Amino acid sequence: MMTADLADKVNETDISIFDHIPSQTNVNDRVSLLLIQQSLRKTGDYVYLEIGSHLGGTIQPHYADSRCQRIYSIDKRPLSQPDERGERYAYPENSTRTMRENLARAFPAADQNKLVTYDMDASEVEPSRVEIAPDFCFIDGEHTDKALLSDFRFCLSVSKPDTLIATHDSGVVVNALQTIKRQLDADNIPYERLKLAGSVYAIALGKKAGLWRERLADVLQDEDYFVRSSRFYLKRQKREARLVRWPLLLQGYRRLASLKDVLYRFVFRSDGICSL
Repeated sequence: MMTADLADKVNETDISIFDHIPSQTNVNDRVSLLLIQQSLRKTGDYVYLEIGSHLGGTIQPHYADSRCQRIYSIDKRPLSQPDERGERYAYPENSTRTMRENLARAFPAADQNKLVTYDMDASEVEPSRVEIAPDFCFIDGEHTDKALLSDFRFCLSVSKPDTLIATHDSGVVVNALQTIKRQLDADNIPYERLKLAGSVYAIALGKKAGLWRERLADVLQDEDYFVRSSRFYLKRQKREARLVRWPLLLQGYRRLASLKDVLYRFVFRSDGICSL
């Protein structure tokens, strides 16, 4: 059972609840994720599904929460994986055993049986194996457009009609997010697009999608600015990845890019308004 102290941390958006297990999230990411969890808790019990769990850092607040009745963790557990920025990123000690040990050690009173794990790609999991439809899905696996499109389709196939599906490092997969929204439009599926604080981007689905916009209003950011700036920096990161074999060229490119950054911030302010 979740202790009163831990429950208070979620309800008060106290990000120290993430301190028990390392997580590749920043302060703003954690605030956004806790606000989502707060909203879920207000409606009663809920089910959480996560793709790409690594050490268990983003599972921990749900694992400790007695309102969370089931957790599905799907991770094919690679030691490294590709990225839309053109590099491969390492995930040391990436095993379900390590994650379970981390969670059990951090929250010994929690119900360990509510955690269901699948060591495979989400596309390999039969939807029927997700026996209880999730209320919230968090995608933080391979950060490529292809992987996000596949993971989102899976979440859509197993979730409740009024679910929330969010992704981390959203700027890296900004183009896939645009594809997802176009497909939802084509399929006449009602949804709300929600760029939250940090690198969290959520899509609220169903007839009650507007409620999520109200619940998360405090951390909503400008959609157009997010798309524009993400594409700008993604192109830059891809070029740097291609130039890494030529240090002098890379150094020159970075100097030029730093000047472009200043110009970009002047022309397009973070509120999405053009300065010219």
